[in-house]
Amino acid sequence: MDTSRLKVVRSRRTLRVRGIEADGRPLWVVGNDGQAHPTFGGPTGSWPRPRALVPRVTVHPEAAGFVASGRSLFSKFVVRADPSLRIEMTAPLVDPSERLLAVGRLLLAPEEMGRMARGVAVRVTGHARSPPELEPEPEPLPRAD
Repeated sequence: MDTSRLKVVRSRRTLRVRGIEADGRPLWVVGNDGQAHPTFGGPTGSWPRPRALVPRVTVHPEAAGFVASGRSLFSKFVVRADPSLRIEMTAPLVDPSERLLAVGRLLLAPEEMGRMARGVAVRVTGHARSPPELEPEPEPLPRAD
């Protein structure tokens, strides 16, 4: 990513860092807790290159399409979760080939994910849903004057 396009957004009143943007799209948002939370800034925008350094959740290929369209990730479809993640943290959700699917908030601890047969593990907060197919507008009906 070209770092010259990055912009640090600060609060006008307190000058506290509110987030980081690139080309007007938020990449990171700083929450009330002071932690930086990643957003889904596009398929390649917010996914940093040193992937080994980013804690993430790997999604089973069977559920990848659902997660990419904004559905929550259920526990039985978690292949792997980085042990450094904690409940209520925001983490990127990737498929086994490391393609970014979504960003979500953890509802279960990484140790519990994959072991439980039921329940939501991650609630998706940002995703790669493609825009709906646009249908051509119907021709207007002739007016009977």
